[in-house]
Amino acid sequence: MAIDFNTAQAHTNETKKPETEGELIALVQKRCKDAESVLQDFHRQWFLNICMRRGIQYVQTQQGTGQIYVPENDDNTVRISINRMVGAYQTRQAKLVKDTPELFVVPATSQEEDKDVARKGSKLLRWVWQNCHMIDKNMTAIGWAIDVGTCFYHPYWNPDSGIDIPIFKKYEGEITENMPVKVDEEGYELDAEGQRIQEGLTTGDVEIDLVNAFDVVNDGISTTVEDHDMIIVQKAMTVKRINERWPKANVTAEKDISTRVYYQQRLMSMVGGNQSKLMPDTNTQDEQAIVRMLFVSKCPDYPDGLTAYVANGKMLEMKTLPAHGKIPLIRITDIEVSGAFWGVGTMENMIPAQKGYNRLWSQVLENGNNLGNIKAWTTKNSGILETAYNDSGCEVLELEPGHSLNQLQPASLPAHVTGQFEWYNGAFEDVTGMHEVSNAKVPAGVKSGKAILALQEQDDTRLAPTKIRYYRALEELGLQILQLYEENQNEQRTYRITGDTFSEIEEFDITESDIASLNKDVRIQSENIIAAHKRIQQEQVLDMYEKGLFGDQQSPDVRKKVLQLLEFGNVSELFDDVNLDESMARKENEQFINSEGLVEIESPTEPGKMVFSVPAYEFEDQEIHLQTHNKLRKSPRYRQMSEAVRKGLDLHCKVHENFLNPNQAAPAEPPPGGPPPPVVGGGVPPPPPTPVGAGSPPPPVPLPPMAK
Repeated sequence: MAIDFNTAQAHTNETKKPETEGELIALVQKRCKDAESVLQDFHRQWFLNICMRRGIQYVQTQQGTGQIYVPENDDNTVRISINRMVGAYQTRQAKLVKDTPELFVVPATSQEEDKDVARKGSKLLRWVWQNCHMIDKNMTAIGWAIDVGTCFYHPYWNPDSGIDIPIFKKYEGEITENMPVKVDEEGYELDAEGQRIQEGLTTGDVEIDLVNAFDVVNDGISTTVEDHDMIIVQKAMTVKRINERWPKANVTAEKDISTRVYYQQRLMSMVGGNQSKLMPDTNTQDEQAIVRMLFVSKCPDYPDGLTAYVANGKMLEMKTLPAHGKIPLIRITDIEVSGAFWGVGTMENMIPAQKGYNRLWSQVLENGNNLGNIKAWTTKNSGILETAYNDSGCEVLELEPGHSLNQLQPASLPAHVTGQFEWYNGAFEDVTGMHEVSNAKVPAGVKSGKAILALQEQDDTRLAPTKIRYYRALEELGLQILQLYEENQNEQRTYRITGDTFSEIEEFDITESDIASLNKDVRIQSENIIAAHKRIQQEQVLDMYEKGLFGDQQSPDVRKKVLQLLEFGNVSELFDDVNLDESMARKENEQFINSEGLVEIESPTEPGKMVFSVPAYEFEDQEIHLQTHNKLRKSPRYRQMSEAVRKGLDLHCKVHENFLNPNQAAPAEPPPGGPPPPVVGGGVPPPPPTPVGAGSPPPPVPLPPMAK
């Protein structure tokens, strides 16, 4: 759907495209004002949801003004809150984030080159995840969705973020032998000392903000972000920060009286059950202004879309949408509502049951307070004054002859009152879809723990729609991240990511061409949306491992994978040596692929013929090295190598095999004409020659040009 400013919209009065900055500013302000009357009902409901989950559960809406307040308890009746909503909130949030989804890039083809580029893209997404603290942000986003139904990710390129990266001068012409300047192998010009010539510094990196539902102004008719002609995001910022980012704007403070700010300020100051925190605040934030970000989708009036920043009647910045052409807002919802833009949070559905539950407990406690103390009765003219009996337990009572003092037994609560506790327990479970193990309906005669876990798994299936939407939103987020790098990164950068331990640090380089050649297809690592219970998964993994379905049970690589599937913990610490060998073997593979760092040695099977290889050592894990190298030998890249490099890799693998099975090392081939004569005097024949490449590395030999 594309906006046409020349067509009247049903929900606005604009009939033409804004021709000046002033008209565009007026359009933004009018859109926000027109939407206020519609959005205030949503804002009030969202605020009520958070109040209830927070524990402030005796709130009411004032007629006429719509303000939310806590009424005075004039008659001193019991008013207690037994908060069942916070437990449901924590459980739902934990179930949605416990799997920690990981993004990966799908290779464009099955070629090894495309797989390597895709691995770099996956590593780049891991780096963004760590740099932007996405684990914490994901939990916050899911929390907002459970509370109010909707939350948004906003990925963007921040030119002031990141570190300074030098820009080097690159030779633009054809590289020949007779050139006016010196260049390196990548075409960068070199100075007299052989160093690249620096032209300047660049910076900037991807950042991801969370946008809560209070800050979004939608058009009132579209059901998705993609369907919007335009959408506005409002964000309160200090005047100092605004003028630092846009120094020419000279923005002054403004007073925002919208319901969005009204409720947000009260959320930030909410403490206990203090009703004054829910009433209008006379103090205003004089040093703040509202930055309104307008996003306009691609249309004939704006072929590349539009992004405009407005604050207090001034235009801060205007630019096109990112190169991908999408409005950079990614929506996640808890419970989708058919035909609506805003979702519904689980907390909203729990409010009726929570209020009835509080009322029931208040009635029970009120009854206990009224009838819990000892009550007594006696006959008329017993001689006991009304003031003599005070429930202190220390009274001395004198009765007239023929009279007695009797204890009054209070009537018990009727069954229909006490039975409501079970009704409300069932209501909470049905609304949230979360049943405690002790309350699960196990078939008669079944005592197996697996059966109970299976019932819990049935509850988890109700999360599948929310989880699917959440995962698809993360995949779209990863896609837009890669597209932002493709648009803005114009140089080679080095990134560093850490693993499960601080010792597990990996550095990698990504060039402009790497990002451009990436297949822009991002997926979630775990496609098991309806996840089985952890204990059931672990039992299945162990059963498959014992049956050998993962491979050789004695293989360190297999055992490492199994422990990772079992979520054992810091598996890397148990396999530090394996990780080192894998890393070194992969580096050796890179040397063979790029024909870099190889040494020229004579082939032991073809005397006089030279091959290019790297040394192998006895202290290395031969199995891990062979497994890693054989993956390369099975790939198309092996066949694309020159004959000298390919035979060098074969020789390198043969040395590892000899170290692994020294008794099976092949002896030297006999010369033509039959075997050599026996050694005079008998004795033990000389041992076979030492495998080529073993022990210390041979001295480096300058590499001649290699034919591809």
